[in-house]
Amino acid sequence: LADPRPGPLASVEEVELHTALLNAVASLRDNYREVWELAGGGESGIAEAACALGITQANAMSRLRRARRKLREILAPMLTQCAACHQPLRPGVEPKQETGSSLNSSSIKDTGAVA
Repeated sequence: LADPRPGPLASVEEVELHTALLNAVASLRDNYREVWELAGGGESGIAEAACALGITQANAMSRLRRARRKLREILAPMLTQCAACHQPLRPGVEPKQETGSSLNSSSIKDTGAVA
């Protein structure tokens, strides 16, 4: 039976992705970061975030959409590279050799992972 635990490379990627997300959120403008931290991170809903920030729900939703869009822009290169490393193998295709961290900024594609 295969070991269900993630391998060492997957663990490193998970830590790097988490760190990248924290850094990306920290880089957001204050008004986007505040609504992301309240509503985008799952701690509360749009209504609660709007009330806490003293803004309308429409304004909170707009800020959250803009925050998510900016996070996708920032994280897309890393997410694309991770996805490329984890493509299912086709019969007769040799797996890529792992060499260090697979996270870099080549091949940009929006995976929509930050929603």
